[in-house]
Amino acid sequence: MQTEKIDRTEGERDEEKESHTFPEAAETFTVTSHALTTDFLIYSSDLGHIRVFGLEDWTQLTEYKHDSAVRSCYPDTTGTRIVIIDAKMDSYIYTPMDNCLKPIPDFSESAIGVLWDQTEKDKNVFIVYDAQTISTYIYIRDALDGTEIRKLGETKLGIDQYPLVLHNGLVILHTPGGKLANLVLSSHVPSILKSGDNLKTNLAKHIALNRFTDALSVCMILNNREDYIALAEAALKTLDVAFALKVYRQIGDVAMVMTLENILYVENKKLLCGHIAEILGDFDKAEKLFLESSEPLNALIMRQNLLQWDRALKLARTLAPEEVPSISLEHATQLELIGDYGEALVHYERAMSAVEDEEHNLHCKEGICRTSLRLGDFRRGLLIANEPEASDILRFQAAVILESVKKMNEAAVLYDKSGNFDKAAAAYISLKNWKKVGELLPKVSDPKIYRQYAKAQESDGDYLGAVESYAKSADVENVVRLCVDKLNQPQKAVNIVEQTRNIHAAKTLARHFEKLGDFSSALKFLVISRSENEALRLCKETGLVELYAALITQELGGSEEGERQLSSLALHFEQSGKLMLAAKCYFHAAQFNKALKNLIQVARGNSAEEEAIILAIEVVAAANDDVMANQLIELLLGEVDGEPRDPKFVFRLYRARKQYKEASKTAVIISNEELVNGNYSLSHQVLVGMCMELHDNGLQVTSELSSLLSLVHSYRLVRLHVKLSNHLLAARLLLRVADNISKFPAHTVPILTSTVIECHRAELKHSAFTYAAMLMKHEYKNKIENKYLKKLEGVVRKGRGADINEESSPCPHCSQPVPEFKLACNNCNNSLPFCIATGKHVLKEDFTVCPNCQFPAIRSEFIRLLEMGEKCPLCSSEVTLDEMRVHISFDSYYGKD
Repeated sequence: MQTEKIDRTEGERDEEKESHTFPEAAETFTVTSHALTTDFLIYSSDLGHIRVFGLEDWTQLTEYKHDSAVRSCYPDTTGTRIVIIDAKMDSYIYTPMDNCLKPIPDFSESAIGVLWDQTEKDKNVFIVYDAQTISTYIYIRDALDGTEIRKLGETKLGIDQYPLVLHNGLVILHTPGGKLANLVLSSHVPSILKSGDNLKTNLAKHIALNRFTDALSVCMILNNREDYIALAEAALKTLDVAFALKVYRQIGDVAMVMTLENILYVENKKLLCGHIAEILGDFDKAEKLFLESSEPLNALIMRQNLLQWDRALKLARTLAPEEVPSISLEHATQLELIGDYGEALVHYERAMSAVEDEEHNLHCKEGICRTSLRLGDFRRGLLIANEPEASDILRFQAAVILESVKKMNEAAVLYDKSGNFDKAAAAYISLKNWKKVGELLPKVSDPKIYRQYAKAQESDGDYLGAVESYAKSADVENVVRLCVDKLNQPQKAVNIVEQTRNIHAAKTLARHFEKLGDFSSALKFLVISRSENEALRLCKETGLVELYAALITQELGGSEEGERQLSSLALHFEQSGKLMLAAKCYFHAAQFNKALKNLIQVARGNSAEEEAIILAIEVVAAANDDVMANQLIELLLGEVDGEPRDPKFVFRLYRARKQYKEASKTAVIISNEELVNGNYSLSHQVLVGMCMELHDNGLQVTSELSSLLSLVHSYRLVRLHVKLSNHLLAARLLLRVADNISKFPAHTVPILTSTVIECHRAELKHSAFTYAAMLMKHEYKNKIENKYLKKLEGVVRKGRGADINEESSPCPHCSQPVPEFKLACNNCNNSLPFCIATGKHVLKEDFTVCPNCQFPAIRSEFIRLLEMGEKCPLCSSEVTLDEMRVHISFDSYYGKD
């Protein structure tokens, strides 16, 4: 019944509407065109009328009287914008809301019709077509220059094709055969893009169409900062501050983000446009818009920020007269900087006479002083500079000006008063006023002044004073010369040369020691002074060849000169049978093949020659040659002399050559050998060092290496947590070790005994019974210490109990619960990194790493240990709580971001 009532009511309404007649006009005209939208009837007349008739209220809503007859009108889907063409073939967009008419640029006089785009995205786009061409336009209501109509491009139209509908840049055409065809406008991006399409072109089209969201997607693909900025500026030109803010946030431009946030909620349109014009660098337009806005003072602020003081001064006289003095001061400062001293003086004087402010007037007075001196009014300038309240900076500035015009005496006085004693002493030296220089010298730091004064002291026979002055001037040569020739202080000269490595001073010292017969010292300083010929002469005369080689290696190693000298010495040692010395010389001379040849000869048949093997590893690493590496490996494996060397040397070679895969395998072998021998600390040290080196080089730690390290580190953690009375934690760690007890053959019984004791303390009765029963076996029982035997037997007699359940925590990869001490997830099949503080697997939400070794840990547990005064349990380095304030996420550490 209710439905029928509604139906009848709607029917009655339809009858009422059908019965309405269009109101007759009070004047006679001819309707030249009309169009119907959902809510409006829009028509035009030969008298220039443009009228909008509301269908809902059945009344005329707006009327506009054009100055000539209107031929046709084309409203958009809502009827809020209407393209009209008048009898003169001029075209406009009429907006009924504000009764405004805006001319359309570049309009074709042969136009046949107009279509508006039907989609919400492109509702501002319309086309104008004639028989051959479709022209695309966009209407922008809010733009920096006001309402804007812009032509976007032209598209060729086929013969006898007629546009019917425009939808999202796609024109549906009526063809001569009566069929429909589709045509994509040249101004739009096709909906289906082919591979290789030009993203730059598509970006330009999106920006032109004000499709800023689509444009941003393209920018993110191109990832070019310039494209982002072009998009942001286009958004600003349409007053879309919010979108521009989004773009600048995307590229991390903090300054622009803060600037746009300040104007995001500005309501006055002129004021907003002024700010945008200022941001875009159109300052004249910005000034015009600011002056027309509700806050014209922004124009003055802008000119001040731009340091355009002359323009700011003109604005201040009308907008803010109270700012005129400060702006005059700034303007004067600018004029002074560019050298317009006369005009600057005028502005300084005007600024000073206009306001009563001590600081302001002080700056003005200082400016008057400087410009007066620049203009030759020395009396006025000096009067101000010598006033008691004058600052040291002003006095220094005045002194600089006076010095530039050769007023040295006045400049020296002002330099002295300003506390610039170096400049004052230099000025007095130019005046040859040595008395004043001597008075100022304790306050002087310029080496040149000390050097000039030292020469004067030396000429007067004051050698100690001269040495002191030469030293302050960093004139090492003269200091050494006086110490040796005049003061008989050779040891002081030696210390100075060893510190400074001055070539000329070293040569002076070498001559001195040769005269005294101290040939070792003389040879040393000849090498420092690069006096090769003299050094060779002395070396042959005295037989100090080995000392000479050591000195060359120490002083000249790595240089071409050093390599040349070392090569010649290496040949000498080789011929003399001193192969180790020859190898060292060849190594430092970068002749690696010869160095390795001699080192292999030294080590062959002498497995204890560790120095030669270590040097050979360095040589092979420096050479980076596979053939040489194989030669050394053959020696280390015993293939050369039947004496295999310690595997640590192979491990050291792999690490030196950055062969991390082989080094990792060797590290596991060495670590297992050390475990068998009971050297747990050494085993731990090898594994940690290898893992740190892999991490430092951006390489992944192998599962075998990580697994063995987790086992050895768990054993090391036990002592720490037993000391801290964390018996349950210690028991869990010992159970992990006990499950792999075969890797600890040297201490099987003590480890199992500790496992039983800690499990018993932690109420893990089943585990305690299991390992106590194992210890009761014949091969272990006799090795148990007497003090533990009865206790272990008691545990066995009590029988099996139950273990308390192990707590679970989420897997850091998939968040599924995993027992705390399990290092593999059954759900996602990932290996789980262990915490260096507890041995548990790490937690994603409570994650950190040691700042020294970069190994992961549970943050809260690591900090707890540090608060107790403990070091890093893995690398034993000191870690402060301040260093732990840096938060590191699990995903970023494992490269998942």
